[in-house]
Amino acid sequence: GCVSPREMAARHRAACASYGFQPGTESYANCLLQLDVGDYGYGHHRGGVPLFPARHQAPAPPPPIATQD
Repeated sequence: GCVSPREMAARHRAACASYGFQPGTESYANCLLQLDVGDYGYGHHRGGVPLFPARHQAPAPPPPIATQD
């Protein structure tokens, strides 16, 4: 059946805590984000509002690590 956004958020918080992530850490926030996007897709319950406002854009990924063959 349907689950309210509030109930789903509570489930996600409990799941991330059960995985050992501590609330308030970047790892915990990433866990919540992955569960939310996995369940709903980007912006599903936010009306298309980005997760990160323009002044708080996610950092660019690091360059690839060179490997020696």
